[in-house]
Amino acid sequence: MLMKVVVDSKDGKLWKEAMVDEMASLHKIEAWDLVELSAGRKPIGRKWVFKKKTNAEGKVEKYKAWLVEKGYSQVSGIYFGDIFSLVAKGTSIRLLLSVATAFDFGVEYMPVNSSKV
Repeated sequence: MLMKVVVDSKDGKLWKEAMVDEMASLHKIEAWDLVELSAGRKPIGRKWVFKKKTNAEGKVEKYKAWLVEKGYSQVSGIYFGDIFSLVAKGTSIRLLLSVATAFDFGVEYMPVNSSKV
């Protein structure tokens, strides 16, 4: 959905709140640094992605907005170097939980809404 269409809709206030929450989250984790654009470079574009989170009955529970980079316009070696993204496999998590259970270790849960890329 286009941002103008979403913001001008009847749920516009809720979408704006979702956008403010996303920006606050990005600022909190210091997701970017403002720097001078190198000569001959173009800034990477960005766009808003919107989604309504619904419950089992189809009722909207949350309005979610993400500010995403148009990464498809990036060129390896120019805009970025190596990329690493930590991903946990289900089998690894099960192994860690079984070891924690076997040794009677405590397990704590921490929700992660955003991560610094």
